[in-house]
Parts: sequence; structure tokens; C-alpha cells
Amino acid sequence: MQSTSAYRTRREQARKCLNELQSAVISLSDMPRRFPVIEEQATFAIELRQFLHYSHRVIFHVNETESTVYVLRIYHVRRDALRTEDL
Repeated sequence: MQSTSAYRTRREQARKCLNELQSAVISLSDMPRRFPVIEEQATFAIELRQFLHYSHRVIFHVNETESTVYVLRIYHVRRDALRTEDL
């Protein structure tokens, strides 16, 4: 059984990681095309981009017409390649 302080430390680390991820997603409003197109792009009809945050991959689409960035998927990088049914 883990101690209360170890549990608190893990919660604080998780909270910090989540806050940083939220900041990274918010930063997409400024130059979202600075991130690369995904390797699986040929499978998709729309352009998808990605960035990595620690052990997570964030998949997003930039809609120029609407001036909007859509975050479509956040998942662990060790997962298999992205498929159309994942979105």
C-alpha cells in the first residue's frame, strides 16, 4: 500500500502533466501548422497534424475556413497507428 505522501506526489505530477497538456492544446491557436502532418496521412481525407506531449500523441485538424483547430484524439504513443475508425 502506498503512503499518503506518495499518493499526493503522484496526484500533483498528474495535475502538472494535465495542466501542461491543456496549455499545449491552447497554444495551437498560434501557428498550429508548426507541427508535422501525421505519418498515416494517406489514410485520411483531411489533413491531420500531431504533437507529442510526454508519452501522449495529440492528433488535430486545422480548418482554415473556420479558423478553428479541432483536437480529434489524445492517446498513448505506444498505441498502433491511427486508423479512420479511431476518430
